[in-house]
Amino acid sequence: MNVTVGQIYASCRPGDDRRLRIERFEPGYASAFVVDAETGHRPRWILIHALHPTPRLRNGRPRRTGYALIPPENIPLTVERIEAALRSVRIVLGPNALKLLDEGGAVGLSGGEYTAMARAVLELVTAPSAQP
Repeated sequence: MNVTVGQIYASCRPGDDRRLRIERFEPGYASAFVVDAETGHRPRWILIHALHPTPRLRNGRPRRTGYALIPPENIPLTVERIEAALRSVRIVLGPNALKLLDEGGAVGLSGGEYTAMARAVLELVTAPSAQP
């Protein structure tokens, strides 16, 4: 199965509405670092064999253990997803900006940095297959 950072999985256990978000994963490793999808709390490692592509078994019966992938198009656009997209934009500060921040001042972003942030959110909003 193809596990990637940002995917959201729902618990397959009946009556359990927990959702996990993949925070860190290295291909080839047996586990992924996850957090609660809604709050970002409860960070922990989970074995990837507990992550499934669908909530159903091959015979059509519902799974009762593990976590099933929620397709990105079924994940509502939330403030958390927008914030994650914005945080994915790398902003490099020079020594003068760092000194100003150390002294309690504020630093404005460049036009290019604002453009990069806008593009990150636009990709999130317009691409149905985009990862959160």
